[in-house]
Amino acid sequence: MVEQFDTSDPEALRRGLRQARLALGRKQAVVIPTDTHYALAVDALSAAGVDTLAELKGWEETPILQVLLPAPTALPALAGEVHPVLTTLTEAFWPGPLTIIVPSSSTLQVNLGSWHQAVAVRMTGHPVTAELLEETGPLAVSAAHAESSPTESLEQVSEQAGERLGVALVDPAVPWEFSSPGSPVLDARRLGEDPATLVVLRDGPISTE
Repeated sequence: MVEQFDTSDPEALRRGLRQARLALGRKQAVVIPTDTHYALAVDALSAAGVDTLAELKGWEETPILQVLLPAPTALPALAGEVHPVLTTLTEAFWPGPLTIIVPSSSTLQVNLGSWHQAVAVRMTGHPVTAELLEETGPLAVSAAHAESSPTESLEQVSEQAGERLGVALVDPAVPWEFSSPGSPVLDARRLGEDPATLVVLRDGPISTE
């Protein structure tokens, strides 16, 4: 069973954040709470880390990678040129449950190869994960269940993941159930075109209006 740290306990939180940083450095995944549900997280700028996430999820095809950012200022490193509409959206809704798909930067594509023609970015409002991100930089994430279907517990994830999973940061206030639709998803890959287009791919806690 993966080692768990109760983030409502200040001492356990301190130790948990340290162990999470070490696990990420070993290219392992960690379980983290977000403002929608739990996620598996790896170093977003490490090809080996992203490969670990792919193995855990059982991905047969390359998805658009979801990345949590420590701050809006990290966006240009992943997305290249930032359209003014993106700045408006992030200032209004970050940190919070809003995911935006943007073309990935050429640097990111070089570092991680075929994973990235686009990247889905957001900035979580969960304070524990926000603190971790300040120390680690961007983290690639996916819903915290291994292989292709939701699991009923952290214990199941740990059993499936084995040594690929380092630690779990557990917030007692965040339920394990994945009944929430997650964050709304906007596709902003055509914002630089004429006419500019912004498409809502998935509804969520923030209304389209």
